[in-house]
Amino acid sequence: MGCWRLTSSDQTDYPPRPMRPSNTDIFCLCFAILFHLVDLGTDVNVTYDYFSKGEKYYAIVTIVIIIIPSIVTSCVSYRMYSMDRESEISYVWNRKRKFQLLMLFLQLAPVLRYIDSLRYACKSRKAEKKQNKKDQEKYYKLMLKEDADVALLRVFESFLESAPQQLLQLSYLLKLYYKKTEHEGFLMPILSVLTSLVGMALCLMTYQKTIRYVQEDKDNINWKGSVFILMWHFFVTVSRILMLSAMVYISWLYALLSMIVHWLVMSISLALLESHDFCSETSSIRFQKFTVCEVLTNFLYSSALGLVFIFTYITPSEGGTLFRYTSFYLICLLENIVGAVIWYYYFDETSWFTITMTVMFVVPFVLGCLCMIIYYCKFHPKQYTPPSMIPQRRQVVKAEGTHLTETPSPKLQVGPSTSLNGTITSELGQGDDA
Repeated sequence: MGCWRLTSSDQTDYPPRPMRPSNTDIFCLCFAILFHLVDLGTDVNVTYDYFSKGEKYYAIVTIVIIIIPSIVTSCVSYRMYSMDRESEISYVWNRKRKFQLLMLFLQLAPVLRYIDSLRYACKSRKAEKKQNKKDQEKYYKLMLKEDADVALLRVFESFLESAPQQLLQLSYLLKLYYKKTEHEGFLMPILSVLTSLVGMALCLMTYQKTIRYVQEDKDNINWKGSVFILMWHFFVTVSRILMLSAMVYISWLYALLSMIVHWLVMSISLALLESHDFCSETSSIRFQKFTVCEVLTNFLYSSALGLVFIFTYITPSEGGTLFRYTSFYLICLLENIVGAVIWYYYFDETSWFTITMTVMFVVPFVLGCLCMIIYYCKFHPKQYTPPSMIPQRRQVVKAEGTHLTETPSPKLQVGPSTSLNGTITSELGQGDDA
C-alpha cells in the first residue's frame, strides 16, 4: 500500500502544471515511510506468533521470505543509484553515499527512496518560496523520478515478500480449518490477507501509472483505466495465491516443485528473449559487448523477475505486449485449471467450501483477464506528443564532456531510473545530493 500516490486531475503524463509538490504529495510520502516501518514490525510479529504456537517450519519459512526479497530489493535499488551516477561527470564519496549504503545494508531500500523523494519535494517547495521556477521544476522532476524508482521496488517487495507470506498464511488457515470445528478466529486473518491482496493490486496499478508519468510523450492513465487495472491485477492475484495456497496445503513438496518449474521457464525465457539494459553499463549497451559480470547480473535480474511471474506479469522492457500477455496468462490459466481439478478430487466428500475454492481458482482469473482486455481495448492511452513539445529537441548533458549533444530519449526499461528527458540525473547535473 505504501506505493500509491494521489495525483491531480490533469490527464497528461508529462508533469502537471504547475510543477509543485502538493501537501497531499508530502503527506503520502511521510505516510509511506511510516507504513513501511509498521509493515516490518508486523512481519516480526507474525514470525513470533508462529514460534509461540510451535509452528517452527512456518516461522523459518517466513524469515526466509522476508530476508531474501529484501536483499533482492536492495540490490535493485543499488543498481538504480549506480545508473544515476554513470551519467555524472565526476563522483564524490560523500555522506549521502554512505547513508545510502547503510540503508541498503539495513534492508530499507524503499524507505531510502521515499526519503529522497521527500527531500526533493521539500527542495521544490523551498525553491517556489524563493520564486526560483527553474529549481522548483528541476526538483519536482527529480521527485517524480524517485517515485518511478520506488514504484518498481514496491512491486518487487510485494510479490517477492508479501505474496509468498499470504500464500503461507492461507495454507496455514486451511490447515486450521480442516483440523477444527469452530472457526471464530478466522475473520481477522482473512481480512489481513484480503487487505494485502488489495495492496498488491494497488502497487501494480501505481507502477503502471508512474512509469508513464515520467514519459513526456505518453498520455496518462485516467481514473477509469486505473479502476480496470486495479480489478485486473486484484482478480488475477487472488486466484493465483488461492490456488497455490491450496496446493501447498495438499502437498508442499509437489507445490514447491511446480513453482520451481514455472520460475525456471519464466527466468530462462526472460534471459533469452528480453534485453535488460538495466543490468549493463552504458558503453556495453552502445557496442553490444557485455562482460561476464553483466551477463551474470542479467541472469540474476531475470531470475528475480521470474519469481514475480509466479504470481503476476509485469512488462520487462518496451515493446508489444500481446504475445507476452497471451503466453503468460494461458500458462497461468492452465495451471489454475489443473489446480482446481486436483483440489476438487482430493477430498472424498465435496462440501460447499471445496466447491467454492474450486470456483475461486478459475473464475476470478478469467474476470481479471476480461478486465485487462477491456482496459486495453477501451482505456489504454495511446502514445502521444503534446503540440507544445513538437518543436522541442531533447538535449541531454553527456558524461563525456561539458558540451550539449542532442540524443533521442532511450526506450523505457523496467528497472532504470526512468526520466522525463532521457537521463534526468545528467540533465539536471550535479549538486543535487546536498
